[in-house]
Amino acid sequence: MPSGARIRRIIRRLDGVLSRVETALVSGCLGFAALTAFGLIAGRNLLNRSYNALEEISVYLIIWMVFAGMMLADRARQHISIDIVHYIIPAHWQGPLQRIADGFQALVCLGLAWFSLDAVRFSWRIGERSVSTLEQPIWVLMSIMPLAFLVVGLRSLARSLGETRAREVRDEGVSSV
Repeated sequence: MPSGARIRRIIRRLDGVLSRVETALVSGCLGFAALTAFGLIAGRNLLNRSYNALEEISVYLIIWMVFAGMMLADRARQHISIDIVHYIIPAHWQGPLQRIADGFQALVCLGLAWFSLDAVRFSWRIGERSVSTLEQPIWVLMSIMPLAFLVVGLRSLARSLGETRAREVRDEGVSSV
């Protein structure tokens, strides 16, 4: 049976790989969304044409970018929080309060992962497709949701249980709390 230190090392290694995947996903979606937006603008202004498929792809890329960005923001601890509380409470209460907040966030995100996975499965089962010219399966667009909520939920759970510590994320140039 693997030791606790070995399991933590494996988890840290997986987290590092996941971070690189998240960064690449956000970067790729942003770059491709910018190219499609440029194509849309050029098509409208130069060719006097509108490309509905490019508009749909652009929306899908933005949705994927938002959920991948949510995972990155959570990893770097740059997500939305109530900062005023950190100024009001004494320093010795901030750690326990943050762990409670992380536990609550874990419960919410893991619940959202479960329900969004159910929605993806339902969309796949009924063969739901987009109503535009692409007629793409909607479950493909939705598949990022359970993954993103699961990753954020598991990271939050690990933080609430004290399995992760404050550290700098040097490879992205972001520091986490």
